[in-house]
Amino acid sequence: MLGSGLVGVVVGATIVGLALFGMAFLQADENGFSVSIENDGNGPVILKQCDTHCTSFHEEVRLLPNEKIPVNTVAEVPNWWRVYDRSGGTLGCLPLLFGRKMDNAIVRTSQVQDCPE
Repeated sequence: MLGSGLVGVVVGATIVGLALFGMAFLQADENGFSVSIENDGNGPVILKQCDTHCTSFHEEVRLLPNEKIPVNTVAEVPNWWRVYDRSGGTLGCLPLLFGRKMDNAIVRTSQVQDCPE
């Protein structure tokens, strides 16, 4: 009997955990949206998505001139992308930070700023 009670507690906790996870996912989804990063320069660039200090990287994308790529972001949360030239030199960073969801937003590589430290 004790075993079946323990199973009930574990199953109940799992259901509550999944429900909370679903609510958190829905909230992030409500604020999430896609932004296009466009290379408006004359040469290819390398984009690397990074943490808040741009010391750890998550994704890498290469863009030719006039090429753009959609990336996901979340309103009110900074989403940093470090921009490099073809030789690996840092051109700056793009802080994808929006106060609200933006439909059809385009961020251009010429809009680089200083990277966070």
